[in-house]
Amino acid sequence: NGPWTHKGDAFLMVGVDGGARPGDVVVAHMPMWARIYDAPPIMLFEPVAREIGAKLGEVLEVDADREGRIWGDYMRVRINHDLDEPIRSKIETYDRAEGKLYKLNVKYERLPRFCSSCGHLGHGQRDCKLPDDLQEMRFSAAMRASPFKRSQSRGGVVVPEASSARRFLLFESDRGGDRLMAT
Repeated sequence: NGPWTHKGDAFLMVGVDGGARPGDVVVAHMPMWARIYDAPPIMLFEPVAREIGAKLGEVLEVDADREGRIWGDYMRVRINHDLDEPIRSKIETYDRAEGKLYKLNVKYERLPRFCSSCGHLGHGQRDCKLPDDLQEMRFSAAMRASPFKRSQSRGGVVVPEASSARRFLLFESDRGGDRLMAT
């Protein structure tokens, strides 16, 4: 699922053929899951998520059902993030049919250490190479999404037992009235 981290930093591995020297191996990308929020329901389909996710990096996978529909509050897209580029907190996309510009928020699962000034992975604000006058907090910990946990259930609704539900609700009908009230 990754990205893997060790003490807050990314732990990246790449495949080698055995013929290259270790110093010649280039580690330039990191696969990671991004969540794209605030998209209208009409955009919650795999082809749209691929197009929008491509603004973050090469799209490796989209979390959608067999018919290509996305259920939930966000698009979940696995991207191959270019380590020479900063992470993005927002994506702008234009809906030609409606003539509307959407600004979508982005969060990342298992996001390793990143700079709140420049948005690059691998260093914090204290170690940033930007001049002091340009260092302002443009990125925050709010860009971290909790790791995704796929449900093992087959879906549906969990109905509480009647006895446990009554512990939290006061039914006026129990007192002889005809109204229902939550307490």
